[in-house]
Parts: sequence; C-alpha cells; structure tokens
Amino acid sequence: MPEFDRERFSEIYERNHPWIYRVCFAYMKNAPDAEDCTEDAFVRLLDARPSLEDEKHERAWLTVAAMNVCRDRLRRWRRRRTVPEDLAEQLPDEDGEERREVLDAVMRLPGKYKDVVVLYYYLGYKSDEVALVLRESPSTVRNRLAAARRRLRGALGGNAE
Repeated sequence: MPEFDRERFSEIYERNHPWIYRVCFAYMKNAPDAEDCTEDAFVRLLDARPSLEDEKHERAWLTVAAMNVCRDRLRRWRRRRTVPEDLAEQLPDEDGEERREVLDAVMRLPGKYKDVVVLYYYLGYKSDEVALVLRESPSTVRNRLAAARRRLRGALGGNAE
C-alpha cells in the first residue's frame, strides 16, 4: 500500500469527493453543512491513514467516515438544543413536496434504519454492499430495510402492514 503522499491523496479525493458529498447531503440536507462534513471525512482519512486495499474499500471507508461525521454533527446540534434553520426548505424542489416529505420521514428514522435506507435507496448500494459498509450481515440489512419501509409507510400515512 503506497504512502498517503499529496498525489495519492489528491487521486483519492478526486475519485470520491462527489460520492461523499452526496452521502453528506443526504444526511445534512443543505449544501454548506454537507460541504463541511465532506471535508471532515477526508481529514479523518488523512488522520487515520488506513490501509486501503482497492477503490471499493476506499469508498466504503470514506462512506462510513462521512456518515459518522454527519451523525456527530447532528448529535451536537441536538445536545445544544438548537434547531438549525428549516433544512427542508433548502432542498432542491425538483420532485416537489412529496419528495421533501419522504426525505424528512427518512431523516426522522432511528440511525440503524436511516443508514440502510440512505445507502440503499439514495446512494444506490446493493444490500450486500450495504452490509459490507456497515459491517452487518446481509440478512440484518434486509431486515432493517423491511422494518424501515414499514415505519415509513406508517409515518407517511400508508398501510403499515
């Protein structure tokens, strides 16, 4: 595994930045916070200097780091009991109010359900890939996806059964 020199880090950054930004935007729901969290995830990469086997492992490592950075930031907001400005209003209005409502419901899910939904539906991972990223068994991921869908149907006024 080559050392993290400037050139290697630059390659990793260029290859993964758009993906990691999408992960952070899915959590933070606004561009400025997503950009901050994206950069923090890459700083964690520099600090940790993990042994990355290939590009897939690189992306998985950064995805988990980005998710952790976002959760940490959201937790700090809750602890301070401050409510960030209405983040849903800052979402692009491409698909209208229904898309915003679904995304808000996803973001209100408990972490273990939100993580699998974001990775699977918003970021396009397959369930086996989600399992690798989260270090869970594939059956656990599929069970959490099913439970998340039930919760979302209930939260969005559909039949929870």
